[in-house]
Amino acid sequence: MTKTTNTPVSTAPASRLEAIRSVALRMFVNEGFQAVSLRQLAEHSGLQAGSLYHYIESKQCLLFEFIEEHEYHLLHCLGKPPLARFDSRSALGHYLGVYLRFALPRRQRHLLSTRESYCLEHAQRAKIEGLRARQAQRLKDIIALGMVDRSFQVDDLNIAAATVRAILDGAVLGPLGEDIRPELLIKCVQRMVLRSLLADADHA
Repeated sequence: MTKTTNTPVSTAPASRLEAIRSVALRMFVNEGFQAVSLRQLAEHSGLQAGSLYHYIESKQCLLFEFIEEHEYHLLHCLGKPPLARFDSRSALGHYLGVYLRFALPRRQRHLLSTRESYCLEHAQRAKIEGLRARQAQRLKDIIALGMVDRSFQVDDLNIAAATVRAILDGAVLGPLGEDIRPELLIKCVQRMVLRSLLADADHA
């Protein structure tokens, strides 16, 4: 989404652009997207306000880039390998592990995506929602597979998937996401979610 008014993006120094993005990410997370002005962003980046347009199209486009990149790469990670390689329990454990291993080291971007996506324009928001829907569909497919083979006992597939995703986001963004070793947190979430869905809890 980045482009310039006078200079093609390809000629913009990559190091300067990445520095601006780093500053913007930190400010959007710490102060809130709407509280950060282009003038403030330019000042913290060591630029004049007008010079900022040589590197980015707008503040909102920058926000969209952050969120789209995060959600797209998360979807890509969740989509491999194919479900046919797993039984339903292993597939669910894999999904949970991949989600958390991706999001925990990218906590700032995950927070930005979760908290600030309402600031996007309608078309941008629709694209992000489409990426998230595909992430959710992967989870629904896994749970549905477990319902078919009678591994999982679920009353409502949509509610179950939404609840699991809420647990994942809570694990990433809550205080435990910073205070507990990632692998320990992942194992705890995997165990808890599997136990909540298993048809026979005694076999958890």
